[in-house]
Amino acid sequence: MQKIIIIVFTFLFIGLHNVYGQDYGKTELIKIQSKELAQDREIFIYTPDLYNEYTYESYDVIYVFDAQNKSFYDLVRSTLTYVNENDIINSHIVVGITATFIDEPDNQYYRNDDFLPKSNRKKFFNYIQNEIIPYMNRNYRTTNRNIFIGHSLSASFVLSAFTLNSELAVSYIAISPNLAFGKRELINDIEKESFKPINSPKLIYTSFVNEDNGWISSYTLRKELLNAINDKSLNNLKVLSDSIPNSTHWTTVLPSTISGLKAHFNYLDSIGANQPKKIKIVVKVPNIDDDVFISGNQEALGNFQEGKIKLDSKPELIREIELYLTSPADVRFVGGPNKTEAVLKNFDLNYLYHISIRPIDKEVYHFEIIDWKK
Repeated sequence: MQKIIIIVFTFLFIGLHNVYGQDYGKTELIKIQSKELAQDREIFIYTPDLYNEYTYESYDVIYVFDAQNKSFYDLVRSTLTYVNENDIINSHIVVGITATFIDEPDNQYYRNDDFLPKSNRKKFFNYIQNEIIPYMNRNYRTTNRNIFIGHSLSASFVLSAFTLNSELAVSYIAISPNLAFGKRELINDIEKESFKPINSPKLIYTSFVNEDNGWISSYTLRKELLNAINDKSLNNLKVLSDSIPNSTHWTTVLPSTISGLKAHFNYLDSIGANQPKKIKIVVKVPNIDDDVFISGNQEALGNFQEGKIKLDSKPELIREIELYLTSPADVRFVGGPNKTEAVLKNFDLNYLYHISIRPIDKEVYHFEIIDWKK
């Protein structure tokens, strides 16, 4: 079994103010003993505001490569708040995949060894596929929607990861990928690759600047890359490419991160990933004559107008309702004529005004009311 060591210190980042208080997103630095790499590796794991309180909420995961450059990791994490109206509370888990640097006489290992095909790339890919993603899915409330993002050589790795297993992520964001290494080796690999059928919709987003210096990329290599991907005529794949004007290989990181994440969210909308889904909400009440009304942040929930939408009474102490909701949905419950607020088992409603759920993940949600606020 993998040995996981949580490093003592924790990084706290400013969250959003709300009427009832303030919570903080939290970033931990985790050390993993990797069997695939035969090395100890560190990763950053950010969990968003109210992660511990919203126990019915699960989260898409963004994997940021080259996160030893922590400013890049922090940029991706903080940008989420400003590129997606449906996610203004930064409702993602963000994992930073760091490189390592070993410079010993008989043991040398550098960032390039993770990403270059003739070095350790396949083992590094196995580390991501067989260790990191399973670890996140075991220990955190994750969805099956992963996003990969990298810059330069790590962007090249993001594209390589797509060729090795396209099902690992829904979006592959490659910022200014290095296409010149190994005499266009990545393009050669894509041209030779016999891709397996892609079972679910995927996005490849690439961004480029004017780099004709021969060691990173060029207009010709960019065109060859896109042609190599498009020539495969892969179903369920959308390919987008941006030219970022007035930027260099380094300064393109900021505009490309914004454009790439916007492209991801727009793509989810285009494939109907956030369309309303029919769910059932089942509530157990403490008294047989209790009525229950639901409200929340969507039209189907009355836009937080209480006392409008009543749950159906079922035998004994059960109340339920079926609704079409988008994700995430914020819900709260009140009772009869006085509209007293419900006291829910396992939720601290002295702190939370509502409970967040994600209808794309489950079809039935169960709650238990143990009392009513007086």
